[in-house]
Amino acid sequence: MKLLKFKKRDHTRKQYECVLLKENRASLKFNRERQVKLNWLIPNLDVGGGGHLNIFRFIKQLEEMKFDIQVYIVGGCKSIKQSNLIIQNHYPKIEKEAIALEIVDQPRDCDGIVATGWQSAYFARHYGNCVEKFYFVQDMEDQFYAQGSLSSFAAQTYRFGFYGLTAGSWIKDSVLEKFNMPASSFSFSYDKGVYQVKNSSKQGKKKVLFYARSKTARRGFELGIMTFYLLSEQDKDLEFIFVGMEDNRVT
Repeated sequence: MKLLKFKKRDHTRKQYECVLLKENRASLKFNRERQVKLNWLIPNLDVGGGGHLNIFRFIKQLEEMKFDIQVYIVGGCKSIKQSNLIIQNHYPKIEKEAIALEIVDQPRDCDGIVATGWQSAYFARHYGNCVEKFYFVQDMEDQFYAQGSLSSFAAQTYRFGFYGLTAGSWIKDSVLEKFNMPASSFSFSYDKGVYQVKNSSKQGKKKVLFYARSKTARRGFELGIMTFYLLSEQDKDLEFIFVGMEDNRVT
């Protein structure tokens, strides 16, 4: 038997130490006479993040409605200067620069704290200097991983007692049925300035669009490919369009 000696902050603990943060319940009272303050906790970002795009779209809309928003990047940020440049150049413009929030830091007092990714929910659970806690849920993150530690970490966040704001009614129904988490949903949308119907003619081949992500197991890539082989044998007049992959060639 070999005894392990844990260092103060070994690699595993440093990567997932947010799950060890102590829970503190919301402790502030709402003041109707001042501007509503919301703290959004987001994971670090890069160019082209669809989840981050939706987050910043919502923040921009809230700012236009006169909410006071502060964005905090949690879970590790190598360069807050670089992160703010990415936000400025690639996402909807927001009024304040984001702030990097380390594990030992405390955000400002606020009316509502909004968690986004599952790691940020552990930070939100820890902070009690707010009136209410919310969870902006765009997907069931416990399904991102094979059954194990990470799926358990993610699933547990839906039991924290936050009020959910979900992308689509299916997530709202899922978190309520599986985790007894109350939520309201918002509908999906698209940017009409980018996506347009150019030809409404029904002539030509029938097209099937497949969101194909071979690197994401839960997307069922192999099941989709096998299904298309069967369909192509039954109907030779089908065209399959693959999106979501860096290389859309199928071998």
